[in-house]
Amino acid sequence: MTVLPKVGEEVTVVCKRSDLERKVSLVHSSKYQTFYGTIYPTQSWQKARKSLNLTTGNNFFPWREIPLHTIVSITHGNNTIKVKIEKPHKKIYKVKGSTGTIYNVLKSNGAFSCDCIGFKFHGNCKHIKAVNKT
Repeated sequence: MTVLPKVGEEVTVVCKRSDLERKVSLVHSSKYQTFYGTIYPTQSWQKARKSLNLTTGNNFFPWREIPLHTIVSITHGNNTIKVKIEKPHKKIYKVKGSTGTIYNVLKSNGAFSCDCIGFKFHGNCKHIKAVNKT
């Protein structure tokens, strides 16, 4: 188990880009991306996610959320932590809505998302609740 740096520590984080990110980017074709910043506290709505928050120095975008499964290494001070990248555990559930529409509920590393309009607006929906009951 990797021990992450504490909130307030300045770090350099190297992440592996997904194949899709590399294909759609006009500027970056590198396999890795490097971020610099200070560890930022996990927000209450992020508890189910496995991620690390890092300040950006940008007032309009003050911090970024970095999924732990993408992190290759974290450097703070003279210490570098090498992180083994694990493939995220994903499962897709097909849920029938009240109007008969079939929605896709994705469970990825314990976090849920749905392709319905309710999830887009509220961050939760009855389709996710239905999957959680099973």
